[in-house]
Amino acid sequence: MIILSGILVIAAVYIAFFFYQQNQALTMGVKPTPTIVEAEPTEIVAPTYEFETPTPTVTPGVQKVVVVLEAKASMSQQGVDDIQARVVNPLLDYYAEQTSEFQLVSLTINKNTQVSQDQYPYSGYAIQKSGSYLSFLISKKDDQIQWWTPECMKCDFSESYKQKYPEVVINFK
Repeated sequence: MIILSGILVIAAVYIAFFFYQQNQALTMGVKPTPTIVEAEPTEIVAPTYEFETPTPTVTPGVQKVVVVLEAKASMSQQGVDDIQARVVNPLLDYYAEQTSEFQLVSLTINKNTQVSQDQYPYSGYAIQKSGSYLSFLISKKDDQIQWWTPECMKCDFSESYKQKYPEVVINFK
């Protein structure tokens, strides 16, 4: 017990001495001064890279849509093919026939992580040329991706669209 008391007394004396020195430094006006170093400006040279970048060619009148399948790595090839044939292609072809402002600029398909993921394993998000966007869920029934369905109340399909995608058009007769 005596040893513990001795240690506490020594610690208290050291702490008191430390605070006394700090107080003396403040009252004497001792303040740290910043050191200013003057240096010559140096030129930074950016590295140059030499590679051949192909120049994209733009075909007038053809609107390219950026399509991203975010979940592609976790999907089977059959799943990718089904989404392409039953969702992506009908959706892109439908909006390509619409007026300019409703044409698509990008389409993203990703995995649905919400509670509804068993019935709707994927979701889609598209941006139109006008800046508006649309989002939808892709349903799956009996282990089969279902055909995309437009959200219009009264859709106007071209004859070529009707022939190419009768599975989509049949819901609007």
